[in-house]
Amino acid sequence: MAERCRDVCGVRIAPAELRFSAVPGSRYRAALTVQNLRAGACHLRLLPPHQPQFKLIVENPEKPIASGLQVKAVVEYTPKCAEDLQDKLTLLIDDDVVHIPVLGLIPYCDLEIESEVNFGEMIANNKLVTKEISISNRGTISGVFRILYDGVVLLNIKPARGVVKPKSVRKIKVDICTDVPGVIKEMMKVELESRGCTEVWIKGVVVEQFLKVLGVNCGKVLKCINFGPLYFGTSKTEQIHLYNEGPECVDWVAVLEDSAIGGEIATDLHGSTDAVLHDLSVKTKDVDVSNVILCVPNQGTLQPYEKSLITLCFSLQKLERDFEVNDASLVQDYVLFLRFETVGKRGDCLQDLSGPATTRSDSLHVDLALTGSGFPVILTFKPGTVLNFEDCYLGEQTQVVCTMKNESKFLPLMFRFCKTAHFSVSPARGKLKKNSEKEVVISFSPHQIGTFEMKQIIDIVGMGVDKSNVAVLKTKPFHQIYLTLLGVCKCKQTSVVFTINPGLTPLISNATGQFVVRSTGQLSDTAPVAILKSTQTQIHTHRKNRNCEDNALIAFPNDRAASLRPSEWNKKYRFPRSFFFLPCRQFCVYNNPVSIGIKSAEGLKSPNISITEFSMEKPQPKMLSLDDNGVLTSRKLEAIVSKSTNKGVWSWLSPMPSSAQEKRDCSLTLTNKQLHQIFIGPSTIDFGEVCVYSTTTKELHIINNLSVHIWIQIEIEVAELQETSPLSQVVPPLTKTHIPVVFETTTVGMFKNSFNYKINNQHIGHVLVIAHAMPIELHLSKRELILNPIPGCLAGTEFRRTVRICNPRNRPVGFTWRPLTGDRKSAFTVKPTRGMLCKYSVFMYIYLGFVEAYSDVECEVVWHPGFNTPETAQLTLCVRKGNSIHLKCFAKVIIHVTALEKKNVWISLSK
Repeated sequence: MAERCRDVCGVRIAPAELRFSAVPGSRYRAALTVQNLRAGACHLRLLPPHQPQFKLIVENPEKPIASGLQVKAVVEYTPKCAEDLQDKLTLLIDDDVVHIPVLGLIPYCDLEIESEVNFGEMIANNKLVTKEISISNRGTISGVFRILYDGVVLLNIKPARGVVKPKSVRKIKVDICTDVPGVIKEMMKVELESRGCTEVWIKGVVVEQFLKVLGVNCGKVLKCINFGPLYFGTSKTEQIHLYNEGPECVDWVAVLEDSAIGGEIATDLHGSTDAVLHDLSVKTKDVDVSNVILCVPNQGTLQPYEKSLITLCFSLQKLERDFEVNDASLVQDYVLFLRFETVGKRGDCLQDLSGPATTRSDSLHVDLALTGSGFPVILTFKPGTVLNFEDCYLGEQTQVVCTMKNESKFLPLMFRFCKTAHFSVSPARGKLKKNSEKEVVISFSPHQIGTFEMKQIIDIVGMGVDKSNVAVLKTKPFHQIYLTLLGVCKCKQTSVVFTINPGLTPLISNATGQFVVRSTGQLSDTAPVAILKSTQTQIHTHRKNRNCEDNALIAFPNDRAASLRPSEWNKKYRFPRSFFFLPCRQFCVYNNPVSIGIKSAEGLKSPNISITEFSMEKPQPKMLSLDDNGVLTSRKLEAIVSKSTNKGVWSWLSPMPSSAQEKRDCSLTLTNKQLHQIFIGPSTIDFGEVCVYSTTTKELHIINNLSVHIWIQIEIEVAELQETSPLSQVVPPLTKTHIPVVFETTTVGMFKNSFNYKINNQHIGHVLVIAHAMPIELHLSKRELILNPIPGCLAGTEFRRTVRICNPRNRPVGFTWRPLTGDRKSAFTVKPTRGMLCKYSVFMYIYLGFVEAYSDVECEVVWHPGFNTPETAQLTLCVRKGNSIHLKCFAKVIIHVTALEKKNVWISLSK
């Protein structure tokens, strides 16, 4: 019945019309309301319809109805027959007349369905995409619908048939498996009650999602980046764009393929094959290429059709060799592949466990080749690295001209001389082009007297990487070269004349009052010196100085300025004060990270360690830390996978986190790199051809290569996979396990569906399940069987032959043989090699047997001859819950007649 209202002549009529179902023998009632919307009062009066089937029950007011008040009435409808009846009520509003339609209609259903279901653009990622369509019923009774589909693309339609109640809408789910790219344009037929067959088109496009590496400036696809030649210790950066060409967001991670075919690590590609094979001192297996190639960022999420700026840094270090070689031969060429992969798509890692990956999603990656070469700094000097300067006096200067040559044929070189005492260089810094030379002048300007052997440090400056910001390179020294500078500073000799004090202590004297210098009142170039012959006096006797050698004289300690230089060059002196500086010099010699200021074997004793003090625990395998910022490499992934897979399979694990450590670990939000180290697969489980009413199991492998626990939860909604268990497991670090996925179905046809799983109740993944459900059936090796007598058998059993029953499915099947003879006992019997004899009727027995999965059984058919027994028969192989096969049997009887019998027959015929 219509619920809509109608405003007319200042009043509101609800409903606007009255509709009833014309079902004979029923009585229907409907309420009617008339409300005054005018500003003042008005007269309202309802008059009944003309048809007697309609009855109006109302109390019409005699007085006017005030504004806002209403009049209520009830209309009864009692149909006498199933027919459409139309009438009207008359409403008097003062001087106005309004008619209200009253309809009695035969009950009907009015089903409508959308003509198109558009899935839009989808990604070929083996997911099940669901859309809903609506079937509405605007009629007065329920309507039945049925959906028919026999197209190429697999569509799961639920429900395929059903009932839509009146005045209601029912949702129909249509699933599409996005496993194959292509354009979807399929048609399904929908049979609607009282409307006939309607066509509904299923449309959509399944595309492959691609990751592309684009140039920042050109915007074109990049296949290779050549960093060119670099000095060891320097760095070079390049920027790229990682582009998501697809309508869905994608989580990605960068993996450096350091074990790929065609890759080269620290190899001199310009050398001969013999030289490369002979050069076994380079430890290329120990090279961590994650320090050679830096990728920032090395993980992330790309929105649909989004670009992300990535900085690649090529940084080289000189490799260590087992023995000394020429630096000019230390050339390292690198050819590496950087792969940008979708998180979790590591089907190759599960290949040994579950076979090769067959899904297209496992190939969602892009490779970028990276090439570069490392060269040592080769800087030669003329006349050499040891420079001898001419002897000079204090205040004078000597110079040496040195020629530096950059022997590199590929790279220029920037140098910088560090400051060195008594020596100066001009120019102190500069740049040498490749294969060029430059002259520098090194000056020796001593500031004190003595022999000098100085080490001149030359810094080689280049661009180096900043770990905090890889995109910005800084200029810093990356290599040092040393020159040895030798020089001698002499002084001009002047004799100092001393006089002996005759006994009178002058105004200026020393502590002894002796050996005072002449002309003490004037400034002179001589210094007052007090000397003491240690062999002639005991004034400064000390027990430590009694064993002096060669009668050496001790300088008087009060004259500190003059006691450091001898007054007579032909005599020996000792300076006791210099002994106080010996501990400081000794500390400077041993002040390094190894000796830490302690002289070796200086009173230290090694502790005595017992073998019982050693820990018997096995060393824990090295795992990637959770906060590792370096790029993943294929060798690291292979190493952690081998550590996890070499362990035994854990089959019984805790379903939920129980300990405090497990709860902390299982609440972590994992990064893309950490998720990439968790292998759950295969991503597509293909059961192949399976038999209905059978149970088939395949394993879903889980490998946790992290150093923390993870919590795996599986969500299964489809009935065919409900027997899968367990659905929740806490997997310890470096552990592998598996979950048996059980498939059971009673419906023949193709099955494609997926189930989801969660890691730590946050990160969602999915697994596609494919199966082709086949009916239960057996095959016969022959449909016709001719039985010939076999010599040597007992009479009555010489007619026998075998037929083979084959079971091509994965389920044991039971069968029975039944002859088509009605109640008569058949002359043919069949005995399976395995089975039991069952009584079928009073006159006949049947044999019930079983055929195991993927095997066959031989059955023996025997014809028993007798009086008036038929020589032909038809046996039926009845498969339990399956098909039936007919076998035609013929007994070939041969009658042997002797010559005497033939003669007697001829004589009787002639008579």
